[in-house]
Amino acid sequence: MTVSAIALSLALLAPGNGVQERTSVPPQAVVQDLEAKPMQVLPELPRIHPLPVNPVLTSLARAEVILRDPKASPAMRRAAYSEYVKALEQGTAFDRAQEIAETVRFVLEPEFESEPFEVRPTIDGKGLLALGSPAQHAAIAEVIAELQRETRMIDIKASIVQVKAAELEGLTGGRTARTITGAELEALRKQLAERDIISTPRVLVDPGAPAVISTGKQIAYVADIDLTVVADGDEEIADPKIDVLFEGLTLDIRAAPRDERLRCRVKFTSSQLERPIPTQTLHIGAMRQEAKVQRPVLTTIEASALFDLKDDAAVVLVATEASGQGDDAALVILTATLIDAPAGPR
Repeated sequence: MTVSAIALSLALLAPGNGVQERTSVPPQAVVQDLEAKPMQVLPELPRIHPLPVNPVLTSLARAEVILRDPKASPAMRRAAYSEYVKALEQGTAFDRAQEIAETVRFVLEPEFESEPFEVRPTIDGKGLLALGSPAQHAAIAEVIAELQRETRMIDIKASIVQVKAAELEGLTGGRTARTITGAELEALRKQLAERDIISTPRVLVDPGAPAVISTGKQIAYVADIDLTVVADGDEEIADPKIDVLFEGLTLDIRAAPRDERLRCRVKFTSSQLERPIPTQTLHIGAMRQEAKVQRPVLTTIEASALFDLKDDAAVVLVATEASGQGDDAALVILTATLIDAPAGPR
């Protein structure tokens, strides 16, 4: 039997595989491992982890049965059509499995930083095909089970406060991210009470689902000049080329339960445009036409962190200019709490 055939047999016989599941030869890394090591000590094996029943897929199937039934009444068919459209808008089974795969990677990659693993959705969306060690497979199954058990949503609140870079040492002790609780949190809020609060965004998300909060505006400017030569070169037409930039703030968040805490990843970006926008005069074409273009100067401060939070804790992120030279800065105080889901559709 060839190495590829052995690898395929292992994939088909891996725990969790049902008779209806089919898989392909595992990645090349596994084939190379098979060539180098006896099978009984192979550290990585492919395995399919089944996912819980997908309500979206169930709704689609139920609606299709009614829509295909010639005996169904017009009212039933209209209701089935509405259910079908709604289910499609919520995403396919594969989309949902892809989101769970991303959540598994997000939750477990920090724990297995020196031991890479792979996880991806099966084509039918009914499971995750993972490649990893026994410990990694156990952790993947645990995360899937925890997501299945969790019926609450995550309430994420942030306060974004404008400060000066010179003040950061006194406010945060020089750290770029730290977790604080109780009296320390209240003391920091009192220190910042007189400061300019840029924004207080809040978002309610499902565990593991990404959330992006963005406030600001799109600003158009003349980025360049397009020159068109007409006829025999006797005429040149200069058209402004318009580009758009974003001024404002963006908070990119993902959170999921892990060991009675919430594992959170946050990226904060705030950008401010210098006004008036600086201009540059160009002389273009054979006729040396004069044209003005704009050269925007955008000051950007940013921060990112991965951390675990308890319900009574907050994380403080320090956002500074990427160059580390500017005087602009901001503090992002963020809390994440599991709460009962509000009534109505999710």
